[in-house]
Amino acid sequence: YANDVYIQQVGSSSTIDIRQEGSGNQVGDSSTNVYIGSGSNVVNIDQVGDNNTLAMVVNGSSADVTLNVIGSGNQQTIDCEQEVLLVVRAQQ
Repeated sequence: YANDVYIQQVGSSSTIDIRQEGSGNQVGDSSTNVYIGSGSNVVNIDQVGDNNTLAMVVNGSSADVTLNVIGSGNQQTIDCEQEVLLVVRAQQ
């Protein structure tokens, strides 16, 4: 079964770790983005499998986002509204 994750984090210095394995998983969607606000937040997301999606807005200074994606047919959209360190690793 697919996993759906929706987070609205407002506050500084949070660490969020998400790992999804399998196919058809979602972190946010086009109508309900994951929202990370305020400063100095660390977000680590691993999506392992096929046809997984991510829709996220990061609005906070000094955020650190790492996205690891393994599989095919995956689609990730990240809207960075302030200075963000973004690391994306993708493998098929």
